[in-house]
Amino acid sequence: EEKYVPDMELIEEILNCGIKCPLIAEGRFWRIEDINKAFELGVYAIVIGKAITNPIAITQYFTSQIIIGDN
Repeated sequence: EEKYVPDMELIEEILNCGIKCPLIAEGRFWRIEDINKAFELGVYAIVIGKAITNPIAITQYFTSQIIIGDN
């Protein structure tokens, strides 16, 4: 399981269970593509926490995405 990917299946399941209140998603939102997908699924809002406020986590995420070598 990817560490920095929100659980879109869970979001969909919650939205499809018939809830009558707005769903606010939080957790592992790092990429604009994931944010857009969550809004397309129907979430009301998204909380961005560690992805903005924790420089150690930000640095770890971006360094884990760096491709080194002849690629």
